[in-house]
Parts: sequence; C-alpha cells; structure tokens
Amino acid sequence: MKVGTATESFSETPSQSRLVLALRHFASDYAGVTVIEYGLIAILIASAILALMSIYSSGIETLFGELAAALKL
Repeated sequence: MKVGTATESFSETPSQSRLVLALRHFASDYAGVTVIEYGLIAILIASAILALMSIYSSGIETLFGELAAALKL
C-alpha cells in the first residue's frame, strides 16, 4: 500500500465512483452548448429582423400598398 496517494486516502463505494464518473461525463459533454449557441444566434437574428422592421415599417407598408394597387387587389 502506497501512502499519500489521493485515491487511497478516500475509500469510494461503487455508487460513489459511478456518481463521480457520471459527473465527469456530464462536465465533458459539449452537445448542449452547441444547441444553446444556435439558439442565441437565432434570437440575435430575430431581434435584428424585428428592429429593422420597426425602423422600415412605413416604407414596407408603402411598398406593399403600391404592389397591391399595381396588382389591383
């Protein structure tokens, strides 16, 4: 028996070692991070579209009004 090693100073039960392995696996899993990044990008794009629509709303309304009049709808 070696004295002073970290693994021997703590006696882990099998359920504790499974918990430690599960926590290490959870900490090293980056799949959820990618989904969050794509979600944030989608929110940024949607916010930009809404901001541009509010700025140019009168111009867009005029454009569609002219198109409707030209098509006689």
